[in-house]
Amino acid sequence: VDLLLAAALVDLDPRAEPILGFLNDDLTRKRLTVGTALALVGRSTFDARARARLLPGGALVRHRLIELDEGPAFVGRSLRVPERVVGHLLGDDLPDPTLTGLLLDPRPGHADGTPIARVLATGADRVYVRERPQGTARSCAADAAHRLDVPLLVVDLSAVAAADLGGVVAAAVRDARLGDAVLMAGPVDRWREDRTRDPGSQFVYLRDVHNGEVWSATYQPTARQPDRY
Repeated sequence: VDLLLAAALVDLDPRAEPILGFLNDDLTRKRLTVGTALALVGRSTFDARARARLLPGGALVRHRLIELDEGPAFVGRSLRVPERVVGHLLGDDLPDPTLTGLLLDPRPGHADGTPIARVLATGADRVYVRERPQGTARSCAADAAHRLDVPLLVVDLSAVAAADLGGVVAAAVRDARLGDAVLMAGPVDRWREDRTRDPGSQFVYLRDVHNGEVWSATYQPTARQPDRY
């Protein structure tokens, strides 16, 4: 959080530009560099864990909360906070302009989203929902979000060009994270886990049609203790 606020300083108050130029030891550079930002939050540029927060794999950069300008050396690269994130810090939660025309209202209905809610409650970061011809997926997602007491962000990907898909999905994921919302995006091709990666897998879920209880055929991912083996 400290690094994010430090990087957003010039966007929150333009009067900070001369100060940042002085801190950078270059009056033409009016944004914090990686090295200056780390110094401001009391971290050394030799601190590997602190540096990792601003690397491409770090949460701040991976979730597009901070962007790094191109530069010859990592510690000399300037930090930039996207306008959408600055707006969020100021209390403005209007959707990212990238999502204009793509957001749909959650579709209330009588569909039961209990299975989705229970899977998400285990910490799963994604659920693939196969929609039936009568089209109840959005209603199921709305019910699941209601059960989890979180907002639902619905994004229609049907009209998005393939070249723009990456940017739209990234903006949607960031908006959902900023709003602590469940994100529903589609339609998508049938999803298969990447078998070359260890973190994920494919799971078989079972549901009792009488009481609605959900469990997995193996201990993970629902982590329910079995009655017996």
